[in-house]
Amino acid sequence: MRIAINAIASTAGGGRTYLRHLVAWLQSRERDEFELWVPDGADFQNLAGHIRIRTSRLARSGFLGRLVWEQVVLPWRLWREGTQVLLCVGNFCPYASPVPVVLVSANALYFSQPFLEDLWRRRHFRWIPRHLLKGEFVLGSARAAEAVITPTQAMGDALSRALGAPPRRWHASWFGHQARENEPPATPLLPARTNELRFVIVSFYNYFRNFETVFRALALIRKTTDLNIRLLLTTELRPGLKLGGYDTTQAYELMHELGIASQITCLGHVPYADLPRVHASVDGLIAAGYVESFSFTLLEGMAAGLPVLASDIPTHREVGGDAALYFQALDPSDLASQWERLARDPRLRQRLAAAGRERARLFDWASHFETVFRTVAEVAA
Repeated sequence: MRIAINAIASTAGGGRTYLRHLVAWLQSRERDEFELWVPDGADFQNLAGHIRIRTSRLARSGFLGRLVWEQVVLPWRLWREGTQVLLCVGNFCPYASPVPVVLVSANALYFSQPFLEDLWRRRHFRWIPRHLLKGEFVLGSARAAEAVITPTQAMGDALSRALGAPPRRWHASWFGHQARENEPPATPLLPARTNELRFVIVSFYNYFRNFETVFRALALIRKTTDLNIRLLLTTELRPGLKLGGYDTTQAYELMHELGIASQITCLGHVPYADLPRVHASVDGLIAAGYVESFSFTLLEGMAAGLPVLASDIPTHREVGGDAALYFQALDPSDLASQWERLARDPRLRQRLAAAGRERARLFDWASHFETVFRTVAEVAA
């Protein structure tokens, strides 16, 4: 079967993680031919002959360019090249495709009311119309596709509410993670210290990952307890720095206003291959996002044997189950209380670490991609 895969919008961290594992899985699927459209910077070497990598200058010229490419150029190419089915893995797909379409819809941000309110509070008024427009294209794509796959039931429920009804053919299929059980222990990125507990947020800075609530909770702990806690960030924070359009200035100023800058270490960008070294350097992980579609951060923290503090949102509950400690997403006091509880109770940390390792075994890339391509075969038929 000739299958086209539109991954041109897989530019964020989670999207690139998905794309990397997708390509690895395609390598063994030699009975089909794949034309894989990828974003700039997606560099794949030594691919099998049944996988062809494509890029588009028009698609990388901006949102409008990508829209024209997706809605006009891509359908024409599908028709011209005799493609049998299109798999779209970046939330968007053509409204009028000459072949059946399977859509992986994995970004609840586009219909998140808290995110819109956050943009308003930050006075990002220019973002709001563009964000709403993209949300309409996400919903239109879900309506146009023959089948929709979401990474969690929670994401599918959010999509269904935004659509007013569930997609006509919808599957929830959990993403996986990179199993590292047989690898030797990673060398910690930072030297050990006996006088402090370390926690990490694994994320580039953005608004919905809720850094500011974590900062306020850390300030409360500093003010009301004798705990010595260090927070590691796998990002940079400085005035004027924008990461993917997200301005880090307010977060930088907040940590100085709260007097906690000395307790925060910005590691900058950490390559995916070095994440085990980060995990080996800390005593726990915080997944504080107020909206998520899945949560690679939470899952990989569990798989690494870290106790996890997670915001109490449906997606985190679905992924973390009983293997995480939860707090109200936008409540610094609740986070500080749960954080202190975890910091003071080594038995709780050990129990959560063991439960997390066990739960992480439920998430498997092979199972996810088998569901995806079984659905591709069904709609192609």
